[in-house]
Amino acid sequence: MKNLRILIPSLALAALTATGCFLISGQIVVSANLGDLHAVNGLSAVGMYVDLSAESSDYKDHKDKLKDIVDIAVLGTFRNNLGAPVSGEVWIVPSPSSAALLANQAAVVTAGGIKLWAMSLGANETRKVDWDASASLFTAAGKTMLKDQIKGDGVFTLYLFGSTTTYDIQVDNAVVVAVISANP
Repeated sequence: MKNLRILIPSLALAALTATGCFLISGQIVVSANLGDLHAVNGLSAVGMYVDLSAESSDYKDHKDKLKDIVDIAVLGTFRNNLGAPVSGEVWIVPSPSSAALLANQAAVVTAGGIKLWAMSLGANETRKVDWDASASLFTAAGKTMLKDQIKGDGVFTLYLFGSTTTYDIQVDNAVVVAVISANP
């Protein structure tokens, strides 16, 4: 029986080798550090221009072998600095023409921006967004847009806004992370 456990996998490997058929792929994790962000009342845009080729050598090295985006997340610690509830919203603008940030949420929408995800925060609430929490916050359109940008040129801009006219949202250690399936 012990020899059979060794023999069968060996025969399968030999058959694959003889036919030249190998199903090998790998997964890599790429990330873009967004740093600390602070959005207040929409008076000025709070955004981060992202170029994954510049941010991640793994992305740059494997871009031409990219097969699929397995999973994505926007991580960080979000804090509502006001005594009233608010929804923090992360928006994405695909393929920006330059690193210049747009002035406000209306300009982001006009530039083809899509809400990536949103999270409700209670009065003075601080919430650490981990991988699982981030997954539940994505909009379907936002998740598709982010995946398309990663599969494309890897260049996009993310913006942080509040859902009300008065907001004060601080994000510490913000990062966008993608798990990418790539061929060797």
